[in-house]
Amino acid sequence: MTALPGDAIAGSWIRLTWSRTTWSLAIPCDYLPLVPIIDGAGGRITDWTGKPLTLNSDGRVIAASTERLLAAAIEVLHHALAAADSVTG
Repeated sequence: MTALPGDAIAGSWIRLTWSRTTWSLAIPCDYLPLVPIIDGAGGRITDWTGKPLTLNSDGRVIAASTERLLAAAIEVLHHALAAADSVTG
């Protein structure tokens, strides 16, 4: 996993990159302006459950270059979170 160069720009973002997918924790003013840009480029950006982002989203953001990659990334993320939960109790 590699940190993206834009990390310094938005200090509140925590990013891990897997292929062409990014998982993030952010505040709405960080991610909402990116929604039309990513969508317009053919990518997808949602919360960690695949729901559209809103001002009320909790900051758990995932973006991918394709719908298929987004679905795969969400599945991997859910498996990783479940595994972490099983270890921590």
